[in-house]
Amino acid sequence: MKHVRLYQNTLLNIGEELTLDEDASHHLLKVLRFPQGQSITLFNGGGFNYSAEVLETNKHCMVKLLSKDAIHLNQSLILL
Repeated sequence: MKHVRLYQNTLLNIGEELTLDEDASHHLLKVLRFPQGQSITLFNGGGFNYSAEVLETNKHCMVKLLSKDAIHLNQSLILL
């Protein structure tokens, strides 16, 4: 299964249990048919990726935030 990365417009804190917004829950549950117990990555535009485990897959999806890693962007310069 490919790894899923989703945007959440909220503060994200390690150890927190979070219910995903309606769009993200729909995408995980109805489109991807994502199983409970799998991991996903969340981000909120603050420069970090958050690893999370899917706890519940009822009408809305609940996850637990496990760790946080900085997003690294690489830039290349072409000199002519």
